[in-house]
Amino acid sequence: MLGGYRVQGPAELEIGEVVEVAVRNPLENAANSGKPRPAVLVASETRRGDGWLIMGLTTKPTFADGSPRVRIPNPRAIGLEGNGYLWGNTLTWVEARSVESHIGWADRALAFAVADHAQLPQPQLIELLTSAFLHHPRDLEASEAQHRSQSR
Repeated sequence: MLGGYRVQGPAELEIGEVVEVAVRNPLENAANSGKPRPAVLVASETRRGDGWLIMGLTTKPTFADGSPRVRIPNPRAIGLEGNGYLWGNTLTWVEARSVESHIGWADRALAFAVADHAQLPQPQLIELLTSAFLHHPRDLEASEAQHRSQSR
């Protein structure tokens, strides 16, 4: 578990949703069926079958080589009960059936962290930000206020 989190019911299967998903790690254990972990749904992906591109989340602050991971900016705002980090440098494909439960929604800061870290194309960033502003309206208000102050 990622510093703790509480599932809030079934996943809604929408971009920007923070979910519990069973993620396989064939590099460590090719036979496993997947470790439940939190992740952000970034894009629906059907080229390889019904699935999602996700950014997994972890409590480990560093990669195996000791290099630092990207810290989740506001863990409590997205449904986590403790600190966490982005899992990898790229998005991971998972089968849709491995997405299990709803935890929360990515906020603006997490959307930008995922986009920057995984080098998302602009359309995917826009979809993540749209979800963030929908589910965290104060983020939108803060962005608008910042824009107004910079326009003066």
